Amino acid sequence: MDVGGVKVIRTSRIRMVVLILIAAVFVAGGVLMVAHPSKPDDAMWGWAVVGFFGLGGLVFAYHLIWPARLTLDQTGFTHGGLLRTTVVAWRDVEELFLYKLPRGGKMVAWRLRPDRRPKKLTAALNRMMGVDGGVPSTWTVPPKELLELMEQWRQRYGRA
Repeated sequence: MDVGGVKVIRTSRIRMVVLILIAAVFVAGGVLMVAHPSKPDDAMWGWAVVGFFGLGGLVFAYHLIWPARLTLDQTGFTHGGLLRTTVVAWRDVEELFLYKLPRGGKMVAWRLRPDRRPKKLTAALNRMMGVDGGVPSTWTVPPKELLELMEQWRQRYGRA
């Protein structure tokens, strides 16, 4: 959606359904571990699997009903989801790039100008991975296209 100088991209509902189904398979596996343990620790691990993937499934279901949004406007971009909203000004972004995830996926990440980096512990941990932030790859737009789109907006509006 592109209305009045604002571009809004939503989480892909198809991807959320796929993630819910994957979580459900793992929950079922955890239930089987609890119901039919072959070793004494299987029940404990089964409950851990049910809890972890059950919670993940609930988060994905939330995003299926209320998709997260990535909003691009003249001042910057806003990424809002379940627990928090991140606002980044174009003028603060030093670089946008594709970040390769450990399991082979990609996401759009950014580095901020050194004088604009937050001093929080989580920001320091992100910088250890070479990024100041990133958005997940669950949008209706593939990561490479999203990077190109965000870079166009940064080039157009990112002058300090």
